[in-house]
Formats: sequence, C-alpha cells, structure tokens
Amino acid sequence: MDSTAVRMPEGTHLAYTVYHETSWWKGLCRHDRPNEGRPCLMVAASAMGQGGGAVWEFGIVEYDLDRPVLHLEMFRGAWEAFDLMAPFFAALSGGMYGSLAQVRELLDELGAADETER
Repeated sequence: MDSTAVRMPEGTHLAYTVYHETSWWKGLCRHDRPNEGRPCLMVAASAMGQGGGAVWEFGIVEYDLDRPVLHLEMFRGAWEAFDLMAPFFAALSGGMYGSLAQVRELLDELGAADETER
C-alpha cells in the first residue's frame, strides 16, 4: 500500500483511536449506542500536537452477524475523506478488509498514527 497516495488537510495527519481498548474513550463510541461495548474505532484528520482536535473524523463499528460486519458512520463535514483517503476506501471496497483488526492493519499500512490513550 502506497502511503503517499493518502492526502490530509494541512496541519493534520492520519490517525485513529481504538475506543474499545481504553476506558476513557469507550463511552464515547457514539456510533454504537445503545449497544455499547462493540469494537469501535475513530479515523481522523488529527491535529494532535498542534493544539489538538481533528479537522474531521468518522467511526467504524464491528458487528458480529455470523461473521464480522463493519458499519461506517460519517458526518457531512468528513466527506472530503472519500477523496483524500481514496486508497483506504478503494481497499475496503475490494472486500479484503472485513474485520476491524484488518482495517487497523490497513490504516497502519497507510501510515496512520494510533493515538489511543491506553
């Protein structure tokens, strides 16, 4: 996977937070209510180290329906990620990344920083 193909907004970097691996973030996995506790991560154009926060973010939740099934939820403000992270979405559409663990591997291949506070 060519990490140079992913573009990010100026002053940000590609990052993710694994909500289910830390108690502080776990309750914030708003994409999973009312069934909290499912594996969930947030992908972001992170500005950590530069005042914090994110320009945009979107969540991915894993459901177990006889096999892992991923649900992506994104607010309109994050839709530019479809263009900026085209290699990520192209890889997902190829069907090779069906679990959250595999999505994390893909993000790592693309140079994403794991910003989970464990």
